[in-house]
Amino acid sequence: MKLREQVGLNIRNIRNSRGLSQEQLALAADLDRSYISEIELAKFSASIDVLERIARALDIAPKELFNERGWFCPNLTVFAQRPRPSVALRVSGLAKK
Repeated sequence: MKLREQVGLNIRNIRNSRGLSQEQLALAADLDRSYISEIELAKFSASIDVLERIARALDIAPKELFNERGWFCPNLTVFAQRPRPSVALRVSGLAKK
């Protein structure tokens, strides 16, 4: 996965975990909603200044946008790596494969 794809995925996952829409994040970061969408979809790569504004709006350290998280499980307060296809992760009685 390219770095900008990982950053976009992390922004989307963190935004969703905070219950924010793209519009709400855009307003908090003083950006256009369509620009947030383009970053999340890895169509544009954001500048360091823009990533700093997004991180501030999400109330996280900017370095968190670069972590390899894989997929996000909303029942956990932490991010988990994507499991191998043969491994199941059980969370609150739900299984993901």
